[in-house]
Amino acid sequence: MLDRRALIASALAAATIALAGCQTTTPIAAGMPIAAVRVDASRLAELGVGPYAGRIRAIVQAELDRALAPNGQRGGAVVTVALRSLFLSAYVGSAIDDGEGSDHLESLTTVTGADGRVLATYPINSSNGSGDAGAWYAPGLTDKRIDLLAHNHALWIIRAVRG
Repeated sequence: MLDRRALIASALAAATIALAGCQTTTPIAAGMPIAAVRVDASRLAELGVGPYAGRIRAIVQAELDRALAPNGQRGGAVVTVALRSLFLSAYVGSAIDDGEGSDHLESLTTVTGADGRVLATYPINSSNGSGDAGAWYAPGLTDKRIDLLAHNHALWIIRAVRG
């Protein structure tokens, strides 16, 4: 027989499990100046992504610089993005099956205050349909898929940091 304590405990456990994947860190204050944005793609290079690691880093860096407008002044927060993994689906759809795989990019974004204290940490996992960048036979499709995924990923980082 279920008593009141067991019922409350199971309800709390269910709520905890349901909310486990939710963002629990609030965005940084809107008025907080950003001194610098750093994007690290060394992990992608270690994983054998090759020249795409530099390409992704450059796109994410440019998007974050544009949106967060780091001013380089002392006393501002530093946004550090560690790109961790890249997955490009081998399947991009066909005429027989309209289903498609997904491309994924994962990173960990850390906002550090001027005193070195971590203000916020945001795990970011973005995905696009593997066919979103165009037809499978289009020239340069892999480059287009990488570019689209990197731009999308940067937008998720901006959303997490600025709210």
